[in-house]
Amino acid sequence: LKLADALNASFGTAYVTGSNVCLRAEPSVSSGIKGTYGTGTALKITGVSGDWYKVSVSGVFGYVSANYVTFSRPSAAVKISVNQQIVNTALGYVGYPYVYGGSSPSGFDCSGFVKYIYGLYGYALDRTASQQQQNGTHVDTSALQAGDILCFANGSYVGHVGIYIGGGKFVHACNSSTGVIVTELDSAAYSGRLCDARRIV
Repeated sequence: LKLADALNASFGTAYVTGSNVCLRAEPSVSSGIKGTYGTGTALKITGVSGDWYKVSVSGVFGYVSANYVTFSRPSAAVKISVNQQIVNTALGYVGYPYVYGGSSPSGFDCSGFVKYIYGLYGYALDRTASQQQQNGTHVDTSALQAGDILCFANGSYVGHVGIYIGGGKFVHACNSSTGVIVTELDSAAYSGRLCDARRIV
């Protein structure tokens, strides 16, 4: 009861207040980060654990420190683009397993991961990497924006896709050894293989 008095127990929608606020896997600052969010990001509050709120953000579950949560929409809320929300959600799945043919949090392959993330925002993409190269509109690789789908080829065959997160990096379901990871575009394994980029939003 004292805990309920200390933190708002009227669970529902709340908002992030602060920049680069971490969504943690557990209610601890030493726990893994599942995503980072800025002022105005909507949170679905489902519980309380100590000084942490248990929340859901675009289907990703975790904990946010009560110090960065408000139940009143911040007056100076920064509108976060859908593209950035997609990136934030995708980053929340870093560390999830790779499963060939998989398209759910129990296991993703590369195109299954991209399809799943975009599906959370109402965008129905095709299933395979080569098919996803036909989705959306072409973007020159010199004009990439966060949220664009990156298509990688071996020869003429597009066999891998990921989501650009900015800063020359992308998030993708890599392989069974690594699962979902963030990779530099100029890394040895991907440098020179980027053949197309597609903008969905």
